Amino acid sequence: MKKPAGFAGSHNLTSKVSKEESNLSYFLDFFFAAFFFAAFFFAAFFLATIVIVLIF
Repeated sequence: MKKPAGFAGSHNLTSKVSKEESNLSYFLDFFFAAFFFAAFFFAAFFLATIVIVLIF
């Protein structure tokens, strides 16, 4: 699974990036990761429900 660009960019921060921007970068990385996993589990649960309904 390919990581978003924010994960690679947040580890080698230059002196130009302020602390607020780095915190925002970490927050956005966490938000997109949580959203991705939530969407993945929701899709898996939805597909499993459809399969169970079709079988029974």
